[in-house]
Amino acid sequence: MNRLTTLILLLVIFSSSVGRAIDFSSLESHLKNFELMSAREEIKKISQEKLNIKDWQQVRSLLHSHPSVGWDILLFWDTMAPLSESKIDSLIKSADQQSLEGHFLEAAFKYQSVIKKIQSKKNWVQGPNYQLYLTLMHSLGRALYGARLFNEAFMVYRKIPSNYIYYKQVQFEIMWTTFRSQKYELTLGSLATQSSGFFSTFLEPEAYIVQYYVYRKICRQDESNLIVKNINDYFDKLKKNEISLDLWLKKDVETLLYNQILSLAKNNQQEKNNEYISLQNTMELRRKADLKRLLDQMELVSAHVNLVQVKKTNELRSNKKLLIANEYIKRKDLETWDVDDNEVWSDELGRHVFKGKNLCR
Repeated sequence: MNRLTTLILLLVIFSSSVGRAIDFSSLESHLKNFELMSAREEIKKISQEKLNIKDWQQVRSLLHSHPSVGWDILLFWDTMAPLSESKIDSLIKSADQQSLEGHFLEAAFKYQSVIKKIQSKKNWVQGPNYQLYLTLMHSLGRALYGARLFNEAFMVYRKIPSNYIYYKQVQFEIMWTTFRSQKYELTLGSLATQSSGFFSTFLEPEAYIVQYYVYRKICRQDESNLIVKNINDYFDKLKKNEISLDLWLKKDVETLLYNQILSLAKNNQQEKNNEYISLQNTMELRRKADLKRLLDQMELVSAHVNLVQVKKTNELRSNKKLLIANEYIKRKDLETWDVDDNEVWSDELGRHVFKGKNLCR
């Protein structure tokens, strides 16, 4: 299980240190007017100054009040912190290392300890530490999954809101968590969120396998056939390099933000500066690398499902359990979801369950 590549934000109590004042009015103006490319350039200029703790904290507060400037900039600024590592940061690093080494239960205890510490401090969950808090929740969910505590992992994942930068990835992990615990109605619900119009309608390759497998398990042949068609269509688009940058940028909340930044700059000639070119090139490189990975994985997925289709095997045993109870839906405050429903509002993300019938006889 790979470590989350996301914002690692420092928990900082504002210092009273005093030093030479730096004028941040230009940065504030750019951020206020959504001149995000100019703001990104200004931040890199400021980073060349000799900053004291107070200066660094002032800029950090500005950036986290305007996260639309880009997650990479927030991370860039946090790595410049003129501070020694805190006990909490050390505990997070230790938990990350234990998780990477497969000591998931020990890591979960440490993540939970840090989360409780943050929750106990006034205003630490909000503001500049908000994404850190959500990252820790995500890491806790992963650690619990690694420890095979699937129900506990699901309860943690469910608490992560849709404004988290890797929310679609969370839904992908919910898919596996509920699949492993045989809660197939929730598995299909998470797949509905992943393929909603809010994100790119294309899924991670593994998600297609799970989706196909679950529909086969509940004997829904029409839906299984549709999944095979979707797999072959997606594989064909990847081979023809037809996944544009705009479409690729819809893969998760993090990349959606860069899509917004680049779109705003396109309509403002003054914003088409060196930073615009640099960001566009960076996103294009990321797209190409990711599409190569997707193509390799989709080749295996396509071969697998088409082989199963040709052989018409019965290797996938039917599951005759009832899918869901209406009482469960009401109790968990979930939305039901039709197989062909692709319209999802952002505030509905993650609240879907499959309401189709099990057709196994």
